[in-house]
Amino acid sequence: MALDVMEACRPVVDAYVLTMLTQRTLSPRDFIETSRGTCRLRPTFARELAQCILVWASHIAPVAEHAASDLAHAADAPAATLLTQDNRSAAWATRRTNPKTARTQAPRLPERCRDCGGSLPSRRRRYCEDCRERRHADSSVVARQQAAQVLDHLRAEGRDPAHGGTAARARGRKNAAHQLAVRVWETEHGSSHDPAVFAERIAPRLRGVPIHTLTEATGLSEHYCSLVRLGKRIPHARHWAALERTLG
Repeated sequence: MALDVMEACRPVVDAYVLTMLTQRTLSPRDFIETSRGTCRLRPTFARELAQCILVWASHIAPVAEHAASDLAHAADAPAATLLTQDNRSAAWATRRTNPKTARTQAPRLPERCRDCGGSLPSRRRRYCEDCRERRHADSSVVARQQAAQVLDHLRAEGRDPAHGGTAARARGRKNAAHQLAVRVWETEHGSSHDPAVFAERIAPRLRGVPIHTLTEATGLSEHYCSLVRLGKRIPHARHWAALERTLG
C-alpha cells in the first residue's frame, strides 16, 4: 500500500530524473556492481540524489495523509496530520497567500557539465573548462573544414575569391607599391647584390626571431617571413638593413 500511495508523486520524480539526464552525462564511475551482480549507485551519486528526499517527502505527505483520512473516516476515528501539520495550522490558513508553495517547488538540479557530468562553479555555465576547450577545438576544426569545402566549390566553378574583384585589386596595389619601392631603392643603391651575403650574415640569425617581428621590420607578409626564416626565400636587398637592425 505504501508503494501505491507513492505512485501519486511519480510524475514529479520522473520529471526531475528526465531533466537531470538531459543536463548531465552519467558515467560508469557513478555506479558499482555488487558481488551478486546487483547494480548500485556509488555513495557520491547516492548522496547527491538523497538531498532531494525532503522535497519528495513534502509531495508524498499530503497524499499519505489523505489516504489515512479516508481510512479514519471509514472507522469513525480522527486522523492525525503529523506529516503536513494541516490541522495544527488550520487557523492560520486564511492568513497565508499560498501555504503549500514551499512543499510543491521542485528541487534545483546540481550544477553539472552537460558533457562529462563534472561539477560547475556556476549555474550560468553549461560545460566545464576541459569540455569547453574541446568543444571549441572541435568547432574550429569543423569551421575550417566547411570553409575549405566552400572554397573548393567556388574554385571548381571558377569563382575563386582570391582572384578577381576586391582581392585582385588589393593584390595589384600591393605589387605595384612593391615594384615602385624596388625601383627607388635600386636607383639609389644599385641593382647588384649577392644573395650569399644574406645567407651567411643574416639568415642563420633569424631562426629565433618571432614572425611578427620580421613582419614589422620588413612589411612583408607573415607567410613570406616564415619562408625567409626557414631559409627557403631570400628577400630583396632593400630589406636586409632593416633585418640587421632588428638583429642588433
